[in-house]
Amino acid sequence: QALAKDKLYPKIEFFAPGWGANNDPVRGYVLVFFVALACILIAELNLVSSLLSNFFVAAYALINFSVFHASITKSPGWRPAFKYYSPWMSLIGVILCVFSMFAMDWFTALLTFLI
Repeated sequence: QALAKDKLYPKIEFFAPGWGANNDPVRGYVLVFFVALACILIAELNLVSSLLSNFFVAAYALINFSVFHASITKSPGWRPAFKYYSPWMSLIGVILCVFSMFAMDWFTALLTFLI
């Protein structure tokens, strides 16, 4: 909902409005319901588990890339305190995550990138 309100990604403004006193993201809840329903209706655990695993690894890749990007652009809010920190290690993490996605299953890796 916050990403849609900030218009960070194109064509997701539909999910920006909330509902009720707590501004609940009901449209997002409905989307998640239909995604879960589609996974249930696929009824093949191997395909669904591969897709979910690829989404988790893609999330790790995005976290690594955001760390790399914040380091390279010299973001003033990014000050890592780890003694052995290197931004290039984050980039290597991105590459390894993408490699592991394709090593698990190339078809679901492509599907993850398309989604």
